[in-house]
Amino acid sequence: MKIIYKIAKTELKQLFSSPIAWLILAVFSVQAGSIFTDLFNDQVTVKEVGDSLLPLTERIYYFFFRKIQDYLYLYIPLLTMGLLSRERSTGSIKLLYSSPVTNTQIVLGKYLSMLIYNLMIVVILLIPVLFGAIHMPKLDYGLIFSALLGLYLLACAYAAVGLFMSSLTSYQIVAGLATLTLLSLLAMAGKMWQNVPVLRDVAYWISINGRANNMIAGLIGSEDVLYFVLIALFFILLTICKLNGEREKKGFQRKALEYVGIIALTVALGYVTILPRLRFYKDATATQKNTVAVPTIDAFKAVKGDITVTTFVNLLDRNNSFGMPDQRVTEKKRFEKYVRFNKGMKFKYVYYYGPNVNPDLEELYPGTTDKEKMQKLCASLGLKEKMFKPVEEVEKEYGVDLSKEGYQFVRKLTAKNGKSSWLRIFNDMSKHPAEKEIAAAVKQLSVGPSKIGYLTGHGERSIEKLGDREFFVNVNDITYRGSWVNNGFAPVVVDPAQGIPSDIEILVIADPKKEFSEAEIATIKAYLDKGGNALFCTESGHQQYINPIAEAIGVEYQPGCLMQEHEDLDPELVTAVVDSGAFDLNRRFRWMRRWNYRIPMGRAAEYAFTQDKGFEIINTFNSDPTGVWNDLTGVQKKYPLLSQMKRKVGDKEQHIIVCAETDWLTNAESSRRRAGINQENTIPYGYAFSFLSEGKYPCDTDHPFEEDRELNATLKTSTVANILFLAVIPLLMVLLCAIIRTIRKRQ
Repeated sequence: MKIIYKIAKTELKQLFSSPIAWLILAVFSVQAGSIFTDLFNDQVTVKEVGDSLLPLTERIYYFFFRKIQDYLYLYIPLLTMGLLSRERSTGSIKLLYSSPVTNTQIVLGKYLSMLIYNLMIVVILLIPVLFGAIHMPKLDYGLIFSALLGLYLLACAYAAVGLFMSSLTSYQIVAGLATLTLLSLLAMAGKMWQNVPVLRDVAYWISINGRANNMIAGLIGSEDVLYFVLIALFFILLTICKLNGEREKKGFQRKALEYVGIIALTVALGYVTILPRLRFYKDATATQKNTVAVPTIDAFKAVKGDITVTTFVNLLDRNNSFGMPDQRVTEKKRFEKYVRFNKGMKFKYVYYYGPNVNPDLEELYPGTTDKEKMQKLCASLGLKEKMFKPVEEVEKEYGVDLSKEGYQFVRKLTAKNGKSSWLRIFNDMSKHPAEKEIAAAVKQLSVGPSKIGYLTGHGERSIEKLGDREFFVNVNDITYRGSWVNNGFAPVVVDPAQGIPSDIEILVIADPKKEFSEAEIATIKAYLDKGGNALFCTESGHQQYINPIAEAIGVEYQPGCLMQEHEDLDPELVTAVVDSGAFDLNRRFRWMRRWNYRIPMGRAAEYAFTQDKGFEIINTFNSDPTGVWNDLTGVQKKYPLLSQMKRKVGDKEQHIIVCAETDWLTNAESSRRRAGINQENTIPYGYAFSFLSEGKYPCDTDHPFEEDRELNATLKTSTVANILFLAVIPLLMVLLCAIIRTIRKRQ
């Protein structure tokens, strides 16, 4: 070990006696300082103009370290290109070979010098952290130090590559260029051979591109750490073998066997590191934002046994590319944070063709059958026709009805208990399901969906129609990620004349426009008396139809229409604002109140709690206290517009939502915007059904609030930062270089 240390010490002395090491540090500090000050100054400007600050660790340091990663590979080859090539060009390599120093000691000593130099790069990166600690008291240091560790390991991996390339030539420039070339090839490796099953995972593992991304985001994974260790070890062993081959007489076969053995050992160990059951993670962030939310974890833990994800891919679907063989590794990465909690999760792919659901194909191949379209696509995409079975054959083999999924790209999740659920893609920019939809699909494997019954037969809003005033988009549209069918609910139509099924968990009574029969009223009241959860909503002019049922919960809708004073809008449009007493019910309610987000309600009906039925009542949304009145009574006051009620019925807690209006739940209002109103329907809509399902669905995937939003800095601070990072620190390095070189010359 002493010899290795002496070699490293000698190498560092040589390195710092020349201006190259100092120049690299000076240039690197200027570039790092420029990146940091740009990001820091942006946040100071945001504060100075009075806007709210987003989490500063992410807005400044995450992007700072990501950009450093993009440039780091440019510096390391300049340092490593002379490690062994200089020994060759000066002839000193022969002295090393004739000395009692082993090749392993030579290589490890040279590499140790790079490890120490890389620490100096980390020290330069620590200076912006120290500066930030002064002006940002609540930084997420877990993320910062995880990022520094990732960048250090990345630099050390680069150094190992450079060391090996330096052993191949006596020309330093050639060694530097060769290092850059090899690093580029390692970066591109992840895109190679993705259609070849045997090589797919190996090629992706070899790729160094973005390897530090997870650690820069604050997630330390065993796979990433071991990747850097194995890559460094791989090139160190290659370097030792190269020197041994020169120092000792070996036959070609023996040399080849050594190299093949190193490659095989590295690939084998690398394969072991990517096995889900052998991977471990540490989320270093303060809010665990790289880990799925606690309810999602609980949903996975509740599933007994491994989950199988079967992906059905229709070649005649415009989204078929998501399921192609070259996307397999990408798909695994997409589910990586979920596999952490079901390490035996299996992924299967089923390929079929027909019916054609891609209009572009009809234009491209007019007058052809589905099979002919499949054949032409296979020819153009380089796919084998035998991959794709007729849809009828697939449906029979797997016992599925893909017509209900529109023959589009879809995943089916199946648990060992036999329960299954569908996981879809959506017609939006993101396409793929987010944590909320995945959590809902997984939760259904253990507890099943929550069944909602929508009353019908009296002119109620429909869950099967696309009209503006209907419910289809928010309830049954499989292509909309916010739809209840994609969030754990099973909506069905319920005719009270036929009775209410016993498995209905929520009953929605949505604006009936005809009278209920006495038998129907009795059926609904029996459901409510047993503690069934329900949502009541109507609008002005229809109160008389819902009142006979609302009477069972002590609610009566009053005659008249609520009106609100506006400058430009219809006075029948009343806007509901979060009541301060509801702030603790949902953390997003405070956000809505702070930024004056409201629910527009047209033709709202006043309601009153006329009988005490034992409910605890919270008016979650109310009208403004002034400027709102009933057009019949003229009374101006604060009216409840959305209330939640709960009471104990036997051993069950009954949950009821009462609304003054129905349109806020409809297709049109889910995306409508009005000038002059900050409209927000999705938050209260989701909360209402979460309350009704007793927290079962939709799944809560919110993480704790990130508190690193304090910035004690002004524009003057920005000026100081610019001077410090772009002038003072680089000049100090240049001055230190001059002093050391002067001292060495005198010696």
